[in-house]
Amino acid sequence: MERIQVSKEWMQKYEEIKSLMTSPVNYAQCFGMKEIQGKEIFVLDMGEVTFPSGEILVRDPLVWLNRNEKPYLQSVPIGKFKVNTLVAKIEEDHYRYVLSRVKFTEEIPVIYYEALKGDENLDSFEEDSIFGFPVDAGLATIVDVETKNAYCDFVDNWYKKNSGKNIYDDFFLQLFLKKMQWKIHFIREREEIG
Repeated sequence: MERIQVSKEWMQKYEEIKSLMTSPVNYAQCFGMKEIQGKEIFVLDMGEVTFPSGEILVRDPLVWLNRNEKPYLQSVPIGKFKVNTLVAKIEEDHYRYVLSRVKFTEEIPVIYYEALKGDENLDSFEEDSIFGFPVDAGLATIVDVETKNAYCDFVDNWYKKNSGKNIYDDFFLQLFLKKMQWKIHFIREREEIG
């Protein structure tokens, strides 16, 4: 598979600090709440995601989903799974995505560990540190490595046929608006997206 070759030293350090990388928040409970920190919240059904290999990654698809990106160390079950996103109403007509989940099972998770690739610098890790993933375009996607590779092929071919165009403005935006018609108030205006 495409995973990073993890050094023995990295794994040893990871095992030493793994217990510090647990979340104090039970994210599953958040999806049952009506409000968080005084903000009304909604759960959006985002459809399903397919994981043909179980090797996954989460990235900003317009900037950081490229052939060189490696999956997380932890694999997931192979198959199709529901995806939900928690949205907070910040103020009238102003919404923010708070978190998303892939529902692998109906069981309630008892612990959450941070997803890692195996190349993170663990030497300076502190209890409140997080690694996360970079976001430049304000988007995030959860994909299997097979889907990532197919997406990269699609992007390469699209730009060959659409020289001088922008894949977000000239392709994805129209798809988003069409697919999300009933959720349109959760999509920010183009000038806010940047």
